[in-house]
Amino acid sequence: MAIHRNIWFTLPVCDGFDSLGVPATLLPRIDSQLEFSDFTTVSPDELTAALGFQIYDDLKNEEQGAAFQPNYDPNLKVFYLIKNDAVYVPVLHTKAIDFRIIKSLHENLKERNIFLAIVDNTANILYYKMSEDLSENQSTKTAVE
Repeated sequence: MAIHRNIWFTLPVCDGFDSLGVPATLLPRIDSQLEFSDFTTVSPDELTAALGFQIYDDLKNEEQGAAFQPNYDPNLKVFYLIKNDAVYVPVLHTKAIDFRIIKSLHENLKERNIFLAIVDNTANILYYKMSEDLSENQSTKTAVE
């Protein structure tokens, strides 16, 4: 058992690795008190970490006691934040959205709702729930307007 911020939790670690062989030092904390460093450890870059942390900061007050977990899928090259049964994919408002990645996330995370969290330059965040039924026309890269 380990203690962090007066919250007890069990680490899924055996000899410094979790059950999937990921080094324990790379595992993000799963609790309601995440810090920016928890995002930089998982994110591919500082901008993505900042966007993810901004989304976390926005969502953490909606549902007290919700479990958050930052994740990065190296196969899809996408960062996302899990909150209970929802997945939030941060997108900067000036970047293109690759809907093939969203479709693949739906296939990998079948039991979860996927939201695009589009962050603009004024720190507003627009959440769009993505349907599992993306058509072929929607499965290409599209810029957010």
